[in-house]
Amino acid sequence: MAVSNVVTALPRAAKKTVIAPSGLRSAGLLGIAGAALTIAGLLDLVLAWYPIGIGNPEWEFGTISGTLNSLPLLMVGLVLILASVHESGQVWRIRAVAGVFAVLALWIIGSAVLYLMDVPLALKAVNNPLAKAGLVKAIIKASGLIIVYTVVFSWIAAASWRHTTVR
Repeated sequence: MAVSNVVTALPRAAKKTVIAPSGLRSAGLLGIAGAALTIAGLLDLVLAWYPIGIGNPEWEFGTISGTLNSLPLLMVGLVLILASVHESGQVWRIRAVAGVFAVLALWIIGSAVLYLMDVPLALKAVNNPLAKAGLVKAIIKASGLIIVYTVVFSWIAAASWRHTTVR
């Protein structure tokens, strides 16, 4: 086979596919997804706490336990929003989201105080050993979540705020 035949037998170079600019950047996608998840998470939170029943130990215990279980949705949404605003570089938006994380950390600490005051009452109210074992597991889980969320939310708030300071 002659060299010219080999060259003509090779496939033509594939055309590159280029995505047309649409104005939609990753920051926009992160922000939209984050807003949707944050709204869903806030809806869970508001519905769990409304109508408010502070002073009712059963309500406090159940609501705080449920809230701690539903916080991952809100946290993921806020982290996506934070990633979006970090990419945009707008200091006031970064600080606003950092402030939301700080408020959430303080809210978890306040909720933890209520929760820990209800633990002895809950343990006294249950006589069935099987039910008590389930209650102890719920208390251990809630205590762990309180620690994790407080540390993570505080760290995100502080790190994001520090990111915006002039050096």
